[in-house]
Amino acid sequence: MSEAVIPKTPEERAKRCKAYRRACLAVGYLSFVLAILAVAMLVGVVIAVFILEFSHVSPRLCYILMGSFGGAAVLSAIFALVAYRVSVRTEKRKNDFLERCDSEESFFVGEGTFATFAGEELVIHADGKERVIRVPYSDLRAFSLCTRRAPRELGEWSVVLEIPARYLSKQAKRGEPPALIQTDAKPRLYAVLEQRGIPLFGETPPSGKPTKQDKTYFVPEKKMFLPNRKRRKRAIIIGAVGLVFVLGAIPLAIYEASVGALLGVFGVFLVGRSAYAYFRAKAVFAVYSQGILWRESERAESFFLKWEEIGGVKAGEHDGMPILSIDTLCGRYHIPRGEGFFEEIEKLHPEKTNGHTMSEEKR
Repeated sequence: MSEAVIPKTPEERAKRCKAYRRACLAVGYLSFVLAILAVAMLVGVVIAVFILEFSHVSPRLCYILMGSFGGAAVLSAIFALVAYRVSVRTEKRKNDFLERCDSEESFFVGEGTFATFAGEELVIHADGKERVIRVPYSDLRAFSLCTRRAPRELGEWSVVLEIPARYLSKQAKRGEPPALIQTDAKPRLYAVLEQRGIPLFGETPPSGKPTKQDKTYFVPEKKMFLPNRKRRKRAIIIGAVGLVFVLGAIPLAIYEASVGALLGVFGVFLVGRSAYAYFRAKAVFAVYSQGILWRESERAESFFLKWEEIGGVKAGEHDGMPILSIDTLCGRYHIPRGEGFFEEIEKLHPEKTNGHTMSEEKR
């Protein structure tokens, strides 16, 4: 990402900031509208199919409508994806601009909150507020992390700063775990950490653009599944309701094509959505030669950890449920323990299951 030139006067900076905010809002709204339009066009395709089957409208007209709606849906979806990616890049440029307006050594660590490396201490402050937190560099550690949602090298890079709890709260007790604050990984941040002599742990991002090898998915050695029975039961109920709507729409369409079509579209949507939800209602635990994958139904709850990141894996219980505790450089993951999960790790990497933790080693 190329860095924008910082204007010299506060007025020009404020003007540029407003322009960035307007651009972010405009592109964000555009992507949302295009996504809604794509869904509406798909509904139009289904309605055209029902009209073709249950009315006396010209088949040629229905085919034209289906083709038009289908093409519009595809184009809308493509443009929505492009607009979304543009909005993400614009948001990053805006945040980088605001950081550098504050200082070349300032970085966002939250909404409207900066961490600025100044003198011999890290200063955490919010824009326009008086309260600041000062942390000497001697009490500060940094971790370079790559959050991977899929089994491949490519991921989202970030830097986590570890701060003793006493600096953030006067009520902090002795021995309380340190606080962790996260910011985006940037070349100038790595340069600042090296210049200030702040310890940096973990892997650092490769230079240059991602290669084809970085995007290639790893091949699993063992893959296991853990069904989510509660979600599957809910999906079956919703699918049954949708099926009733579809069956009811057929005789209704004979007397009133438009009403039957709408009811049928809604029923088809429920059946399709429930079928998708049923097959997605399972967690995936996979072991690779490069690491382990845990994938929930929702992508946000999924992660891939390389063996170099894993300090130890323990089998335990929480509220009577079997779990796996996975220790990493600056945190711990807890996931449900399905049959064979722990045994597979113990068989392939016994050194990871002996109770040793990477966090304790670093301390």
